[in-house]
Amino acid sequence: MGLSFANPLGLLALIGIPAILAIHLFQRRSRRIPISTLFLLEASSPRSEAGRTRDRLRASVSLWLQLAAVVVAAWLLAQPRWLREDSLQRTAIVVDASLSMDAFLRPAEEALARLAARSSGLAHRREWTLVSSGLGEGTLYSGSDPGEMLRRFRGWRPRFGAHDPRPALRAAREAAGRDGRVVFLTDRDGDTEAGVELLAVGAPIENVGFAGLRIEDDAGTARWRAIVRNYGMAPATREWGIRIGTAARRGGTVTLAPGASEALSGGFPPGAAALTLALDADPFTVDDTLPIVLPSPKRLTVRVEGDAKERPFVQGLLATIDATGDASAGGGEGKADLVVASRGPGSLALSGDVRDAVVFLRAPAAGRGFDEGPVIAENDPLMEDLSWKGLLVRPSATIPPAPGDRVLLWQGRRPLVFLRDGEGGSRLVFDFPVEESNADRLPSFVLLFHRFVESVRRAKVAPESANVEIGQLLDVAVDPKGPSLRLETDGSAAAPAAAGATGTSGAGAGAFDLPASRAALLRAPGRSGFFTVSQGRGAPLLSAAGHFADVREADFRDASSRDGTLGADHAVIARNARPDPLAPLWTIALAGLLVVDWALAGRRA
Repeated sequence: MGLSFANPLGLLALIGIPAILAIHLFQRRSRRIPISTLFLLEASSPRSEAGRTRDRLRASVSLWLQLAAVVVAAWLLAQPRWLREDSLQRTAIVVDASLSMDAFLRPAEEALARLAARSSGLAHRREWTLVSSGLGEGTLYSGSDPGEMLRRFRGWRPRFGAHDPRPALRAAREAAGRDGRVVFLTDRDGDTEAGVELLAVGAPIENVGFAGLRIEDDAGTARWRAIVRNYGMAPATREWGIRIGTAARRGGTVTLAPGASEALSGGFPPGAAALTLALDADPFTVDDTLPIVLPSPKRLTVRVEGDAKERPFVQGLLATIDATGDASAGGGEGKADLVVASRGPGSLALSGDVRDAVVFLRAPAAGRGFDEGPVIAENDPLMEDLSWKGLLVRPSATIPPAPGDRVLLWQGRRPLVFLRDGEGGSRLVFDFPVEESNADRLPSFVLLFHRFVESVRRAKVAPESANVEIGQLLDVAVDPKGPSLRLETDGSAAAPAAAGATGTSGAGAGAFDLPASRAALLRAPGRSGFFTVSQGRGAPLLSAAGHFADVREADFRDASSRDGTLGADHAVIARNARPDPLAPLWTIALAGLLVVDWALAGRRA
């Protein structure tokens, strides 16, 4: 059975050994006193008396009694425990995957190494489980080799914004079992769930970084606008520059008070579709670069049927939609992504190759009054936060909804707007005469039209360029029956795109594959940089720049350290070991040594 100590600090009592030796070494020097006779001098052995002069160490009985008493006292204070041969300690460690941990990876690794070294005396066998708190990352290591666990940790990087670690902690509790330990490794002190030991390795640091990005249209010219923020507690000055390809130039200097922000702005040089802003590096490097691409949304082809073209409000709606083209510009009925049509009461049949359509009812009002009854919107993403208060609709003949249609807006028992899915697409039907209402003066009418058009744009499988936040879910339309998706980075963002992604990373670049059926799990890489998403050998479906934008993760004023695992060691030892069965005898022996030494000192006196 292995030996461990419940109170290793008790071994400090061994400091008494050199103290006792020093006492016996330094004796008071004897004084010479001449006398005339010796018969009055009682024969006696020399006595040791304290003094500043070092004397020869005499191996007396008292010396050995005192040394033995110190050793026995240290043994009792250290509380020795004998580990059982069948003892097993499972420890599940949940690593905070928040991006703020990027600044403390070295202290975190050192804390893990200390925990592993200290745990070697807590059980005969030890099993380790290392889990990321990030959704979908799962288990990083499971086994009994702490060296391999540390190697896996060194190969891991945090890539999530602020998130709830409780699901990962619950999974760790199941992995550790009833008697196992659960440790949460993070960079901030705080309350944890019952049974979870906190291991915080953070510290306040000064940080200045990019906090936001917006692309603006200035008279037809795209301009970028970036926010720089000082998250620290002291004024800061940083140099910033611009990189375009391999060329770099200085941008200027920004000086910020604590908590202050400043906007930087500029345009895209002629012929440039991407650039990178960079700040002087600080301990938190995640927000020191800001890659930007010139956004280019998917282009929708729209065909407006003849009757709909003659309705003025239709032209007004179409004028508010960006990146569209006329499918019928060359004459005839070209293939369109979206059809805008008018239909009278009855059938919704549309001519040509139609996938998605917006249909407006064309019917005369039946009377001069307005329909009565409350206007009620259904719970649907298209209708979220839209207010239809004040909508006035005249009675008329309608296009009857079919079974399976989703009614989005009612007035009393009359459907005003419904959505019909099928026939390879969707039909958004405004089932009331718009000209005979005030709908075109309500913002909700325009927003509903926009939302449907943008849903059609998102579903279209076509190339686009966009700026996204690192780690966010990507909305990329793909062919679900097509080949796997491939996410490729420029090297600064090489990280798995989703749980279950496979791939390789070379020098300065990374590539990861994901089945098309799992496209909904696709995430932007966890580091700032440029990346593309493609399907098969075709052109990229998405050319994007991922940038950091979570200001909560960039603020380190409340970062702190605390080791909450030390207090749990005693309970672990008590569970996995048995105390020294001879402890009562050692206590009696200590008392006996002290009594004998006291008795001998009395005789010498």
